[in-house]
Amino acid sequence: MLAVALACSVGSGAYAAGDISKSTPVQMGNTRMSTADISDFASSLTQEVRNQALADPALMTRLIQLEIIRRAILHEAVARKWQKRPDIVRQVDVARNAIVLKSYLASKAVIPPGYPSEDDIKATYDLNRGSFVTPRQYRLEQIFLQIPADPKKARETEQKAKLLAKSARGGARFEDLARQNSQHKPSAEKGGDMGWAYETQILPEIRNVVAGMRRNEVSDPIRSNVGWHIIKMLETKPASVRPLSEVRPLIVADLRQRKEQATEQLFIVQMLQKTPVKANYAELRNIFRAAQ
Repeated sequence: MLAVALACSVGSGAYAAGDISKSTPVQMGNTRMSTADISDFASSLTQEVRNQALADPALMTRLIQLEIIRRAILHEAVARKWQKRPDIVRQVDVARNAIVLKSYLASKAVIPPGYPSEDDIKATYDLNRGSFVTPRQYRLEQIFLQIPADPKKARETEQKAKLLAKSARGGARFEDLARQNSQHKPSAEKGGDMGWAYETQILPEIRNVVAGMRRNEVSDPIRSNVGWHIIKMLETKPASVRPLSEVRPLIVADLRQRKEQATEQLFIVQMLQKTPVKANYAELRNIFRAAQ
C-alpha cells in the first residue's frame, strides 16, 4: 500500500540540481542515501528490474525517489518515537518472533544437497505427467473491430465485419485487410498476425470457434465483449507433455520443499511426544470469552 501511495505521488522529474557528492549521490532534505545505501537497494531488486532501470533513466529515477521518500517517512516516524508506541512494539515483536521461528525451524530441516535422487525425480515425473502437459497452441491472424456505443454505428460495424470476412474468403489477402481495417494496432501492423498462443490464453468465444477450424480457414465474425474478431487459422500445435529435462528444476524444487515441510512437522511431533502440551481448557474458554 505504501509503494502504491508513493508511486501515485511521484512524478518523473522531481530531482533538483544541488550539491550532491559522489559518496552521497541522493538526498531529500536531511535524508541521504550513500553509495553503499544505493548499492544495497539495487541488490534488493530483481535482475530484470535492474536491467530495466539501466535501460530507462526515468524508471531508475522513480525507483530511487520511492526509496528515499520511504526512508524520509521512516526517519520522521522514528524522530517522533513512533516505534515506541505499545501497538507498534507488539507488532515488531510478532514480526521478529515469526522470523526467528521460521529461521530456527529451517535449521532443523536442512535438506542434503543431493536430495532428491535421480530415481525420485524420474518417479515423480512419471506419476505426474498430466501436470506437465503443454496446452494446444494456435497461431492466428485477426481483424478486430471495436463495437461503438451508438446502436446505429454498432450495426454498421457488424455489417463491416461480415463484409470483411466475405472478402477474405473470396480471395482478398487477409493480411492487407487486417492492415487497412483492424483496430488492434500491434497485430494490424503485422498483417493481423497474433503469433503463437496457448488455447488457455485465447478468449473463450474465439477458442470455441478455432478449435474446429482448418489451416488457412477464415471464420465468420466472432463477437466478444470488446468487439468483432475475424480469425484466420495459420498453424496449430497439439498438446504435449513437457520433457523431463525441461521440468526437472520444478520437480527438484517441489520435492525439496515437501521434504523440508515434512522434516519440520516431524520435529514438531517429536517435541510434542517428548513434552506434551497441558492446558486448563475451562480457563482457556474464560480467556477467549473476555478477549476483545
